[in-house]
Parts: sequence; C-alpha cells; structure tokens
Amino acid sequence: MPRAHGRTAIAVAGGLSCAVVCPLWAGTIRVRVVPAEQVREVRAIDRDSETAYPVAAVPSGTPGEDVFAKEGLPQGRYDLIVLTHRGRVEGVDLKVEGVPDDAPPLREKDTKEIRRLVLGMTSFADRRRILFLKGRGSEARVLVEEVTTRKTTLPSSVPFLVWRVEVWHYRKEYGAWDRYDWEPVVRRRPSVADFETTTWVFEPALGGLTLDEDTPVVEVTYRAPGSFDPAAGVVAGADGGKGEARRTEE
Repeated sequence: MPRAHGRTAIAVAGGLSCAVVCPLWAGTIRVRVVPAEQVREVRAIDRDSETAYPVAAVPSGTPGEDVFAKEGLPQGRYDLIVLTHRGRVEGVDLKVEGVPDDAPPLREKDTKEIRRLVLGMTSFADRRRILFLKGRGSEARVLVEEVTTRKTTLPSSVPFLVWRVEVWHYRKEYGAWDRYDWEPVVRRRPSVADFETTTWVFEPALGGLTLDEDTPVVEVTYRAPGSFDPAAGVVAGADGGKGEARRTEE
C-alpha cells in the first residue's frame, strides 16, 4: 500500500529548525543554509560505520539560501558536518534513549552532580570542559572536551597536544549518577600552532538524524551565525573557558 505523504515540524533552539518529510522514497538528507554562500561543504557521517557521505549542492530556487542534498543513504543515524568559510560545525547526537516520553527534564541538583562527576574525574588530560549537558529522567548525555599539553612519549618534531571530544553517557540508579558508556567524536594530535588557529565547534541540533522506513527523508535548516561560540568548541583566538557547562537542556 502506498505510503501517505506528510510533514512534521520540529522546533530547535539556537537558530536551527528541522522537518521530517515522508515521501515514497527513502534515504535522503537535505540541508538548507541561510544566508547563502556561508557554507563550502556539507557531509553526513554514520559514526557506527565511520563512513562519511558528501552532501552535494543543488539548486535552491529561493534567493538568499543554499541547498545541499544527498540521496540513496542507507538506513541509520547521521550527524552533519558543515564546513563554513570561518570554521567547522560538527553535529553530535546527545539524544537520550530508554526513558519514557513524558520523563521530566534534569533537575538542577542532577546537573550539578553530573558536572561534579565529570570535572572531578582523574585523567592524564590537563584540561577538561563540558561543552553540552542534556538529559531527561534518569539518563544524561555530556559532550566533554579534554586537552593534554604535557609531554608524552609520542615522537614529534614540533610542540603538539592531544585533543579529544567524547560523548559520556550517565544513568541514575538507586539515587546515584554513574557513567556507563562513552563514544569518541574527535581524537586528534595537532601541533600547538595549528590548534591555536583552528575553529571547530559542535551543535547537537545537527546530530542524531535518523533515516528509516518511517522517516526516509530528513530536512534541516542551518542558520549560519555571525560568530561562533567558543564555549561550544574551539574558536581561533578565543579562550573556550575553564570547565563550566555551556548549557543544560531537556
């Protein structure tokens, strides 16, 4: 039986909006960029298979906006990578699973406890920051950045550092929060000089885009900001902070 067409709008904070479209075909991501000419390249990445797909520019038909589209994608969950003329914006999936749809947002004392656990964990890193903290009910996801500048046994002809960005999974059981899983997002060993000129920020609204039989086409609108927020990642020439959470959200 033919599938009925339909569209459901989804409101997203931070100047982004998404819509899920249900036509008869499957496996398409479309990205609308406003204002036009702000983006050089778009990719869709399946982190499970570590496969990146180029999302090509197509005619938009609307003045002041660019459109990028990729058809024929396998079913799965994708993060978008948007390469602008000023830096890289990378989608990350911070959606929580395994909680009821009506689960309440995290309480203030829960976010404080999770923040304490994340920032108090001992590791080899010199600096740890919380970029995003999101959750509902008894589940939370934390986007964590770690930077290591101290000397290691790794060979190098120039000063370098180790930069890691990961999603940490937390669950509350028997009244206590505990980390039970983690996922790598970025692992790099740039020179100090290259890192100081890097702009690479993260955006949860561009992550966790699911393509399946129920949602075969996903459309995303990306509104390029006038400037990047250093609390959301690395911005050339800016100090990203000393470990405070950028935001907590449902």
